[in-house]
Amino acid sequence: MEVQFSSERQSRILPMASHSPLHDLLAGTFDKVSKATSLYVHSARKVVPFDPERQYAPDELEPYDALVTRFERTIEVFLKFFRTIELFETAESGSTVRDCLGLMCKLGIITDVEQWMEMREVRNRIAHDYVPDRIKGIYELLTTTYLPTITRTLAAAQTYLAASGTR
Repeated sequence: MEVQFSSERQSRILPMASHSPLHDLLAGTFDKVSKATSLYVHSARKVVPFDPERQYAPDELEPYDALVTRFERTIEVFLKFFRTIELFETAESGSTVRDCLGLMCKLGIITDVEQWMEMREVRNRIAHDYVPDRIKGIYELLTTTYLPTITRTLAAAQTYLAASGTR
């Protein structure tokens, strides 16, 4: 499935009526998710498989660094978006990440709580524990396993946001 990220497409999806401040916050957070996802998808589709045996020049490593940074950012903004949805749906926040992801699953925005927990863990591992001997596996996760999950989640989030404007 090809996901379009242009602001023109978003404006056709998002209702034009005025909304509550909370719905406006939801729409603003979705815009950040959409932009972050667009950059992540671009990087994931652009990089070639990483060869851990090869000595890369610093310039050659930049696409991989961009991929990792964009993945981290995408996960972070999705989690903030999920928290905003949680507030919109329940008028409460502060649950555990797993509970928040469970709500996202019930709403049909994500399909697999465990995979999102894993992506969050990988994001944390990348950010806090750079492990060169595992980097090939991480790049493979970012470019194959997680890419369809994130694009599918963005599409579901667009659908949710459009439907939430009618409430």
